[in-house]
Amino acid sequence: MTTEPQTVLDQGWIFRIRKGQPDKHPVPLLLLHGWTGDETSMWIFAQHLPAAVPILAPRAPLPAVPSGYSWAKVTQGVRSRMEDFLPAAAQMLAHFDRHLSELGLSNQQFDWMGFSQGCALGYVLSALAPARIRRAAALSGFMPAGVEPAMPEDALAGSHFFVAHGSLDEIIPIESARQSAAALQAKGAKVTYCESPVGHKLSSGCFQGLEEFLSA
Repeated sequence: MTTEPQTVLDQGWIFRIRKGQPDKHPVPLLLLHGWTGDETSMWIFAQHLPAAVPILAPRAPLPAVPSGYSWAKVTQGVRSRMEDFLPAAAQMLAHFDRHLSELGLSNQQFDWMGFSQGCALGYVLSALAPARIRRAAALSGFMPAGVEPAMPEDALAGSHFFVAHGSLDEIIPIESARQSAAALQAKGAKVTYCESPVGHKLSSGCFQGLEEFLSA
């Protein structure tokens, strides 16, 4: 199979897909971009993964201001809730599963990596389908209100999360990452936590930690 990514339009949804080699690496990776991003924004991480890994990166369905796309409506000063993400999460997951079926990987575990608002969507997916989450990288993000109580105790047992955040983040406070890590552990997940004195981005140290996490 080709390792070159292809952009696919499916019933109004755009996915950037690298088929990889599912027979050699059967667990796909879902890349979730942040607010004002698109299906190419997270692709920088793909170069650090083995060519055999199937990668799927969807474009969020809502337009963002001034450009790009959003997974949910954003209201200044108001914390997003799980229900804000549910329409996009449900639709995206349905299209994601259809693409997995075409790769021969339907209805099984997957990994996700999300930045900022994309991380929030990833947490919502983890609440909707906790048994399907094998590993996840939560980068500079937050857990929407309502996600933690939506998950039963030990819902994430057996999963491993890498949570990275900048202590100087002016967009999403560091407390969001600390609270998210604690909530994940309370639901049974193994958590690797990386905090660095940077803003709304991934530090070089946490990037190295992410590479180690992905290669484990």
